Amino acid sequence: MRITTIEVLNDTFIRVTTDEGMVGHGFQRLAAHVVEDVVRPALVGKDPFAIERLLQIGLLKWLGVEHALWDIVGKSAGLPVYKLLGGDKERIKVYLTCVWEGDADQSHITPEQQAEQAVAYLEKGYKAMKIRAWRLDPMADVAAVKAIKDAVGDRMDVMVDRTAQYPGSVWDYGTAYRVARELEDLGASWLEEPFHRGDVVESARLAEIVELPITG
Repeated sequence: MRITTIEVLNDTFIRVTTDEGMVGHGFQRLAAHVVEDVVRPALVGKDPFAIERLLQIGLLKWLGVEHALWDIVGKSAGLPVYKLLGGDKERIKVYLTCVWEGDADQSHITPEQQAEQAVAYLEKGYKAMKIRAWRLDPMADVAAVKAIKDAVGDRMDVMVDRTAQYPGSVWDYGTAYRVARELEDLGASWLEEPFHRGDVVESARLAEIVELPITG
């Protein structure tokens, strides 16, 4: 079996096809010119099962393509990939990431609207959601968590993602500490990337003194 085509549909949906008609799917944002000029020349004609070797020639950078290859491997074996890798869980927990288009500081979304959306998601069966902390006033995001928890109580886990530097600024340590303590009191599940992405020193420093998990 050999890889014959690699396509990216709608910017993120990756489809890999083999000469035996097997199709695998994955997700990753890959520019069309990268697929055309780099990915295809490296992988077309190669054995889709040789993932270890393909990782050494560039596949490591194209995680969506790797996932598509694992999809092919699993379909060929007639088994879900988690069983091929020795897994035994048939169900895993999921959470809904809730971000909104518009102003970077999310000023167009009120905490009350976020709470209403949380209730709607809960009614659809979601037991956990994560919101983005991009508001110019960090305490406004704390207020959003409070509104959500007041509306759903312990029926839904609520996580908060600062998303590092991507809101356009990075919290100082005092701000991150204050937010973490407030979220801790509200029963939030975690605070993600309160500092610059990759700043494990400050994250570890914060994690040592608060009970709220600090994630990345």
